[in-house]
Amino acid sequence: MGPKKGGAKDAKASGSKSKEPKESKDDKKKLKPATSINVRHILCEKHSKKEEALAKLNEGAKFDEVAREFSEDKARQGGSLGWKVRGSLIKEFEDLAYELDPSTTGNPKWAEVKTREGYHILMVEGRKSREFSVRQVDTIFSVPGNPLAFLQSRLWLRYPALSLLAAVACLLPIAAVVTPATISVVLNQDVTTTKGTPPQLYFDPNQYGNLQTLVRADYLGPSSDTTRTAYGSALTGQILPIPASQSNLTYVLDFIGPAVRCEPASARFINDTYTAYRSQISQAGVENEYHYISWVPIAGKKINLTGATGTTLDVVSTDAAHIYIIPNTSVSGPIYVGGMEITSSVDHFGYQDLLDCSLYNASYTAFFNFSHPQQKIDIRSHTFLNPVNVSSDISQWRFSTKSSPNMIKQQAQCISYQSIMEAFGKLLVGYNWNRDGFTVNEATSWNMLSIDWTSRNATQRGLEELFQNITLSMLSVPALTMNETIAEANQVDIIIYRTFNIYAYTPRDLWLAYSIAGAAAFLCVCAGIYAIWRNGGCYQTNFSTFIRVTKDEVLFKYISSNDSGAEPLPKDLAEVRLMLGG
Repeated sequence: MGPKKGGAKDAKASGSKSKEPKESKDDKKKLKPATSINVRHILCEKHSKKEEALAKLNEGAKFDEVAREFSEDKARQGGSLGWKVRGSLIKEFEDLAYELDPSTTGNPKWAEVKTREGYHILMVEGRKSREFSVRQVDTIFSVPGNPLAFLQSRLWLRYPALSLLAAVACLLPIAAVVTPATISVVLNQDVTTTKGTPPQLYFDPNQYGNLQTLVRADYLGPSSDTTRTAYGSALTGQILPIPASQSNLTYVLDFIGPAVRCEPASARFINDTYTAYRSQISQAGVENEYHYISWVPIAGKKINLTGATGTTLDVVSTDAAHIYIIPNTSVSGPIYVGGMEITSSVDHFGYQDLLDCSLYNASYTAFFNFSHPQQKIDIRSHTFLNPVNVSSDISQWRFSTKSSPNMIKQQAQCISYQSIMEAFGKLLVGYNWNRDGFTVNEATSWNMLSIDWTSRNATQRGLEELFQNITLSMLSVPALTMNETIAEANQVDIIIYRTFNIYAYTPRDLWLAYSIAGAAAFLCVCAGIYAIWRNGGCYQTNFSTFIRVTKDEVLFKYISSNDSGAEPLPKDLAEVRLMLGG
């Protein structure tokens, strides 16, 4: 059996050659370095037996025949150990073997060495060495981290197995990000239907209105919450944000609430309005150019043209609370009154756009969709039920003890409606006029509203939508909605949407892709283990390792003293031939 690595540490080497003179030191230096050798040996446990074998060799016997006769490792191939690389044999045996010149079994050049296994007579039949250029070494070292190195055809032609292993190692990480091995992260939605208590309108006059209830029972105006909410919705042009218990949910509310219906005024009322303005302002002897006019009726005067009282709520009409509006911003021209003589309907065309907006009780069906951070409210149905007239006297609601609960609820609802209606009126009532280049806005915020004033139809739709937005915006104020106790008794169905991440993949494709990648990785590991065993060790791509392995002193004379090692590689150094082994 051939000597294995890890033999006796106290092995001593000695050698002699009977047929050849001993080599000089100069001859040894000329010996070509090798990375592997084809070696034979004769192993004898006793010195006397070793001497008998040497005697046979000195007599001219063939090395393989002597090995079959005297070797105690049962060498059946004439003592052949085959090709051995550095590190695979006992150190003393290996060092001596790599110093021997190649010879044949018929004319052997042998040497002797003693190890813990016994006495060895060895010869070398062949030596192999591999040469690389510096450029090739750089290419091999850069392959694991530089995919472009694979483009060099010489690398694949000369080292196909090594190149394949390097390619597999580079491509393994990509297997996890390329279909079908990818695992996609997708959003999944969980839908739950349950009972909930979203904000619902609750018409409490004490919250919607500013009331006098200590000595008298009078309505004084809208509360600060009502006014602030109305102005906020009007100036933003949308429904104010409504609180939601979950970030993503939907629900439907059916409820009764206030609404305004805006319709063109009758021809008679238009004519009366024109006549009243012409008469009133002409008497004052002024010439004004009006661009916008809005008012509410007052006691004894349905056409309250001057707005001098500052009234913003109609408490005198018995059919419904009204607001009248002339949105005259059309291209044709302003409304001329005063010192100018107007004799035809064409001249006062602006009055033809006069709108009559009346307060109504209406039923709503609204769909609320909250998808964080947005809210979307869709009015699925909106039906006008009955007109609502109002009064500043609220004693019937405040002091009534004989009215039914339903009647008291209707009275409370009416007071809340008129509070919203007056907040609406505060935005609109007043006028805008121009005289001698001066423009005056009297108690109105009409030009701050997101309404198309250029036509009667657009203004009509805009005013109704504005009031609707104000009504729904009341849901944003907790004081104007049901408290917890009332809300618990009026629960509605809500649908909650919860989203979370899930991994989406096809199990069969995933297992197949990862199995192939795993098998390739396993084969690479096996090849690496075999390479470590075959080479007798593992090597890193460090410069110190490179110098130790090459053992080529000639290399140093090609490196300039000014060479810092930075790129690019000098051309003369790139073509230097290196020898691995020694």
